[in-house]
Amino acid sequence: MMKVVTLENVEVQFRKNVLLTNVNLTVNAGDLILLNGDNGTGKSTLLKVICGLLRPNNGKVSVFNQELSKGKFASDTAVMINAPQFIGNYSGLENLCALARIKHKIDASTVKHYMKLVGLDPENKTKVKKYSLGMNQKLGLAQALMEDEKLILLDEPLNGLDKTSKIKLIDLIAKIHQEKPDKTWIIVSHDDSFNEICNRKWQIQDKELSVSE
Repeated sequence: MMKVVTLENVEVQFRKNVLLTNVNLTVNAGDLILLNGDNGTGKSTLLKVICGLLRPNNGKVSVFNQELSKGKFASDTAVMINAPQFIGNYSGLENLCALARIKHKIDASTVKHYMKLVGLDPENKTKVKKYSLGMNQKLGLAQALMEDEKLILLDEPLNGLDKTSKIKLIDLIAKIHQEKPDKTWIIVSHDDSFNEICNRKWQIQDKELSVSE
């Protein structure tokens, strides 16, 4: 089975305080992992380490068999960490099309497709600065899904969503996971609904990560 993420003896400090220590794990292609833990235990920090936004103080991080040295980011990886940020004076479609032009992997029709999947109207001209919390969250989710990356990291993807939207998003992730079984997910969430679709669970407690299959 293909290894997607490998962490070896990873330690992360913030302002000389140890957040995570002795983290050793392997993520295989097709895993759908639920990561939970109390607030402030380092869940978002771990996602940042995995995608290369944050360098660990010690240890080795590899994604798709490429070690993430200083200044190197994970390839084939989509990320939504913390509250998504967009250009306030652009519409949702304009924001996502601007992002799509960076890699030139998809066109506007694909962007529109994913906006509809998460419950946004791509023809809505409302500027993002006037979006509700839920709309902004959906835009971040569309951004994370639209380029069909092999590894997707989502940090509290249900934040700001109403009950119906939460159910639809979980169903959407489950559907994509079923249709594309080689796609790999790591999802930070306190919502128990993800228990029904994940195949592995991680828990951060006392600065250490425990893994249950």
